[in-house]
Amino acid sequence: MGNQVGALSPELAKRYLSDYRYFHKVFAFPPWKEIYATDAERDQTYQDAVRVHEVLMDWYLQCGYELVEVPAMRVDERCTFIMEAVA
Repeated sequence: MGNQVGALSPELAKRYLSDYRYFHKVFAFPPWKEIYATDAERDQTYQDAVRVHEVLMDWYLQCGYELVEVPAMRVDERCTFIMEAVA
């Protein structure tokens, strides 16, 4: 039988977060109710997507990342927003 994977200890998680640090800003794309749809690949409800998003945002904050919420707007406007945020 193969190795079992379990939750990381807080110490090991802290070490991994320190050793494998990514860019300090996390660009968050919250679920957008007006365009949200389910299909064969995305089977969670909008409410489930909101809950998952909230948990992920809390996790990023706990890990010391800066959250930048990308507004709901046209794709080209989102690109401009992100490019300005990293400049």
